[in-house]
Amino acid sequence: MFAIMGLVSSIYVLLIAGWCMLVGTAPLLAVVFLVRDLSYYPLYILAALLSAPGLAAMFAVFRDQPSLASWDAALRQRLVTDRMQGWQLPDWIASPYVHPDASGALIRPYFKAWWKLALRSWLIALPFALAAFACLYDAQIAGVFGLRFASIARGYSDFDSACSSLSHCPDSCGGISQGPLVADS
Repeated sequence: MFAIMGLVSSIYVLLIAGWCMLVGTAPLLAVVFLVRDLSYYPLYILAALLSAPGLAAMFAVFRDQPSLASWDAALRQRLVTDRMQGWQLPDWIASPYVHPDASGALIRPYFKAWWKLALRSWLIALPFALAAFACLYDAQIAGVFGLRFASIARGYSDFDSACSSLSHCPDSCGGISQGPLVADS
Protein backbone atom coordinates (compact mmCIF):
# COMPACT_ATOMS: atom_id res chain seq x y z
CA MET A 1 0.00 0.00 0.00
CA PHE A 2 2.88 2.37 0.81
CA ALA A 3 4.40 1.79 -2.64
CA ILE A 4 1.11 2.68 -4.34
CA MET A 5 0.81 5.89 -2.30
CA GLY A 6 4.37 6.82 -3.25
CA LEU A 7 3.56 6.26 -6.91
CA VAL A 8 0.34 8.28 -6.70
CA SER A 9 2.19 11.06 -4.88
CA SER A 10 4.90 11.13 -7.55
CA ILE A 11 2.33 11.31 -10.35
CA TYR A 12 0.49 14.09 -8.52
CA VAL A 13 3.74 16.03 -8.08
CA LEU A 14 4.58 15.70 -11.77
CA LEU A 15 1.11 16.84 -12.87
CA ILE A 16 1.15 19.85 -10.55
CA ALA A 17 4.71 20.62 -11.68
CA GLY A 18 3.40 20.97 -15.23
CA TRP A 19 0.79 23.49 -14.12
CA CYS A 20 3.32 25.42 -12.04
CA MET A 21 5.66 25.49 -15.02
CA LEU A 22 2.84 26.88 -17.20
CA VAL A 23 2.26 29.67 -14.70
CA GLY A 24 5.96 30.34 -14.10
CA THR A 25 6.80 30.59 -17.79
CA ALA A 26 3.58 32.34 -18.85
CA PRO A 27 5.35 35.34 -20.44
CA LEU A 28 7.40 33.12 -22.74
CA LEU A 29 4.46 30.89 -23.61
CA ALA A 30 2.29 33.92 -24.39
CA VAL A 31 4.90 35.33 -26.75
CA VAL A 32 5.52 31.97 -28.43
CA PHE A 33 1.84 31.33 -29.09
CA LEU A 34 0.63 34.88 -29.76
CA VAL A 35 3.55 36.35 -31.72
CA ARG A 36 4.23 34.22 -34.76
CA ASP A 37 6.93 36.42 -36.28
CA LEU A 38 10.55 35.82 -35.33
CA SER A 39 11.46 39.34 -36.36
CA TYR A 40 10.13 40.36 -32.93
CA TYR A 41 13.11 38.64 -31.31
CA PRO A 42 13.53 41.36 -28.63
CA LEU A 43 10.08 40.42 -27.32
CA TYR A 44 11.06 36.73 -27.24
CA ILE A 45 14.24 37.58 -25.35
CA LEU A 46 12.36 39.76 -22.84
CA ALA A 47 9.78 37.03 -22.29
CA ALA A 48 12.52 34.45 -21.74
CA LEU A 49 14.17 36.78 -19.23
CA LEU A 50 10.89 37.24 -17.35
CA SER A 51 10.34 33.45 -17.33
CA ALA A 52 13.76 32.65 -15.83
CA PRO A 53 12.53 32.57 -12.19
CA GLY A 54 9.89 29.98 -13.10
CA LEU A 55 12.50 27.61 -14.46
CA ALA A 56 14.86 28.17 -11.52
CA ALA A 57 12.05 27.60 -9.02
CA MET A 58 11.08 24.33 -10.70
CA PHE A 59 14.64 23.02 -10.41
CA ALA A 60 14.76 24.07 -6.74
CA VAL A 61 11.48 22.36 -5.90
CA PHE A 62 12.39 19.18 -7.78
CA ARG A 63 15.68 19.10 -5.90
CA ASP A 64 13.87 19.03 -2.55
CA GLN A 65 10.77 16.99 -3.39
CA PRO A 66 10.72 13.93 -1.09
CA SER A 67 8.10 12.04 -3.12
CA LEU A 68 10.43 11.84 -6.13
CA ALA A 69 12.87 9.80 -4.01
CA SER A 70 16.05 11.40 -5.28
CA TRP A 71 19.36 11.02 -3.48
CA ASP A 72 19.59 14.79 -3.06
CA ALA A 73 16.12 14.98 -1.47
CA ALA A 74 17.06 12.20 0.98
CA LEU A 75 20.28 14.01 1.89
CA ARG A 76 18.42 17.27 2.43
CA GLN A 77 15.81 15.46 4.50
CA ARG A 78 18.58 14.12 6.75
CA LEU A 79 20.16 17.57 7.00
CA VAL A 80 16.84 19.13 8.01
CA THR A 81 16.30 16.55 10.73
CA ASP A 82 19.87 17.13 11.93
CA ARG A 83 19.22 20.88 11.97
CA MET A 84 16.14 20.29 14.12
CA GLN A 85 18.43 18.53 16.61
CA GLY A 86 20.71 21.58 16.84
CA TRP A 87 23.04 21.11 13.86
CA GLN A 88 23.64 24.00 11.47
CA LEU A 89 23.58 23.65 7.69
CA PRO A 90 26.83 24.54 5.94
CA ASP A 91 26.80 27.84 4.04
CA TRP A 92 27.02 26.14 0.66
CA ILE A 93 23.80 24.15 1.17
CA ALA A 94 20.60 26.05 0.44
CA SER A 95 17.70 25.64 2.79
CA PRO A 96 15.10 23.28 1.36
CA TYR A 97 11.92 24.73 -0.10
CA VAL A 98 9.87 21.57 0.51
CA HIS A 99 9.66 20.23 4.06
CA PRO A 100 10.60 16.53 4.26
CA ASP A 101 7.22 15.60 5.75
CA ALA A 102 5.20 17.21 2.94
CA SER A 103 5.51 14.64 0.16
CA GLY A 104 2.75 16.13 -2.01
CA ALA A 105 3.49 19.80 -1.45
CA LEU A 106 4.48 21.61 -4.60
CA ILE A 107 2.38 24.71 -5.28
CA ARG A 108 3.28 26.75 -2.20
CA PRO A 109 6.98 25.71 -2.23
CA TYR A 110 7.15 26.53 -5.96
CA PHE A 111 5.94 30.10 -5.50
CA LYS A 112 8.09 30.49 -2.39
CA ALA A 113 11.12 29.43 -4.45
CA TRP A 114 10.01 31.68 -7.34
CA TRP A 115 9.90 34.67 -5.01
CA LYS A 116 13.26 33.92 -3.41
CA LEU A 117 15.04 33.12 -6.69
CA ALA A 118 13.51 35.85 -8.88
CA LEU A 119 16.16 38.55 -8.49
CA ARG A 120 19.06 36.10 -8.66
CA SER A 121 17.74 34.37 -11.77
CA TRP A 122 17.07 37.71 -13.49
CA LEU A 123 20.61 38.84 -12.73
CA ILE A 124 22.01 35.58 -14.08
CA ALA A 125 19.81 35.57 -17.20
CA LEU A 126 20.35 39.25 -18.06
CA PRO A 127 23.87 38.86 -19.55
CA PHE A 128 22.67 35.93 -21.65
CA ALA A 129 19.67 37.94 -22.84
CA LEU A 130 21.91 40.86 -23.75
CA ALA A 131 24.30 38.54 -25.60
CA ALA A 132 21.41 36.94 -27.49
CA PHE A 133 20.08 40.38 -28.42
CA ALA A 134 23.51 41.52 -29.60
CA CYS A 135 24.03 38.39 -31.71
CA LEU A 136 20.57 38.52 -33.29
CA TYR A 137 20.80 42.25 -33.92
CA ASP A 138 24.22 41.76 -35.50
CA ALA A 139 22.84 38.96 -37.66
CA GLN A 140 19.97 41.19 -38.71
CA ILE A 141 22.36 44.00 -39.68
CA ALA A 142 24.67 41.55 -41.44
CA GLY A 143 21.73 40.20 -43.42
CA VAL A 144 20.73 43.63 -44.71
CA PHE A 145 24.27 44.74 -45.44
CA GLY A 146 25.22 41.31 -46.73
CA LEU A 147 22.62 41.65 -49.47
CA ARG A 148 24.00 45.07 -50.34
CA PHE A 149 27.58 43.78 -50.44
CA ALA A 150 26.54 40.80 -52.56
CA SER A 151 25.00 43.15 -55.13
CA ILE A 152 28.24 45.14 -55.31
CA ALA A 153 30.27 41.93 -55.64
CA ARG A 154 28.11 40.83 -58.57
CA GLY A 155 29.10 43.99 -60.39
CA TYR A 156 26.01 46.11 -59.96
CA SER A 157 26.74 49.76 -59.39
CA ASP A 158 23.78 50.40 -57.16
CA PHE A 159 21.52 48.36 -54.94
CA ASP A 160 18.25 49.06 -56.77
CA SER A 161 19.50 47.76 -60.10
CA ALA A 162 20.66 44.58 -58.37
CA CYS A 163 17.20 44.12 -56.88
CA SER A 164 15.46 44.74 -60.16
CA SER A 165 17.55 42.01 -61.79
CA LEU A 166 16.29 39.46 -59.29
CA SER A 167 12.85 37.90 -59.69
CA HIS A 168 12.47 37.98 -55.88
CA CYS A 169 14.01 40.19 -53.29
CA PRO A 170 13.12 40.67 -49.62
CA ASP A 171 11.38 43.79 -48.39
CA SER A 172 14.70 45.39 -47.56
CA CYS A 173 15.36 45.65 -51.32
CA GLY A 174 12.60 48.11 -51.97
CA GLY A 175 9.64 45.78 -51.66
CA ILE A 176 10.02 43.75 -54.89
CA SER A 177 8.50 40.35 -54.24
CA GLN A 178 7.73 38.36 -57.40
CA GLY A 179 8.70 34.76 -56.79
CA PRO A 180 11.61 32.52 -55.88
CA LEU A 181 15.07 33.97 -55.44
CA VAL A 182 16.58 33.35 -58.91
CA ALA A 183 18.76 35.75 -60.83
CA ASP A 184 17.49 36.61 -64.31
CA SER A 185 19.83 35.68 -67.11
